[in-house]
Amino acid sequence: MDSVIFQAMAVEAQRKFSGSRLDKVVQLSAGTLVLKFWTGREKAQLLFKADGKAGFYQTREVYPAPARPPRFCQLLRARLRRLTSVQAEPLDRVVHLHFTGPDQEPYDLVFEAFGARGNLVLVDGAGRIVDLLFREEGKRNLMPGERYRLPEQKQRLSLFGDMRELVVVLQAAEEQGGLEGDDIAPMSPALAHEITRARQAGQSFSAILTRIRDIFHAGRFTPMRVTWNGQSGFLPLTLSDHGDAAEEFADLSALVTAGLAEQKEESAKDLAARLAKVIKKQRKRLDKRLEHIAAESERQAEPERFRIIGDLLLANLQR
Repeated sequence: MDSVIFQAMAVEAQRKFSGSRLDKVVQLSAGTLVLKFWTGREKAQLLFKADGKAGFYQTREVYPAPARPPRFCQLLRARLRRLTSVQAEPLDRVVHLHFTGPDQEPYDLVFEAFGARGNLVLVDGAGRIVDLLFREEGKRNLMPGERYRLPEQKQRLSLFGDMRELVVVLQAAEEQGGLEGDDIAPMSPALAHEITRARQAGQSFSAILTRIRDIFHAGRFTPMRVTWNGQSGFLPLTLSDHGDAAEEFADLSALVTAGLAEQKEESAKDLAARLAKVIKKQRKRLDKRLEHIAAESERQAEPERFRIIGDLLLANLQR
């Protein structure tokens, strides 16, 4: 789930879930939770996957609750009542889900989807950690009772920041041959390619940026998978007609689900390749061992002949 899709998903979650009542929390695994809401019109669910390739999306799957919910799951059930807003950090894959508790006290459920492993952190109104999915000592010291701090972020420009600065940076990147640098966030290879296509069609950077901002502000996304030069990627929007080179999805959650399924398939292929390599190496060693055993067996295949030779040698030695 790249940063562009992450930002779009936060916008969609704000539009669909803001004001919803939290009914249930189900923890499916050590790093995966489902928040079940009543929106006032229907039941809806948000799934947060912190282990492996982190991401979050709306899901319609049925997830039965375990007989004994884990510690963090029980805590969320006890503390959270209504989701008031959803807001993503502009420069990183971090989203804040602002809740009120049983007595209207504020809570911030922070989902971090960066690094080797994501996390879910419950923060109280004073900015201190109540508890979290994965406790971490060290530089950030993510432990209960500690003040929550965002990770250090590289100095970048927000795609939704100052227009003039962005245009200058994009023009410089275009002159150098590509827009896929890390000076602007959110950005992805697919979005960089989409902006390049729009430029080739004669659109100005100002017009392109305005169009992107309008789409995010309105939350009217057109999720799709695009392919170019042997590559493929996911986009929450389109700036030009792709024809048959694009695959559209019903919504962002369907796009995210497809992306996670592909990652899972690729992981399975990687695992199969690694296992095949190990098996090949072990088989080679086994073949050598079998050859050695066969050679030894050949040398010991005529025990009677060796006995007679031994007797003759012994008889000659005694003369």
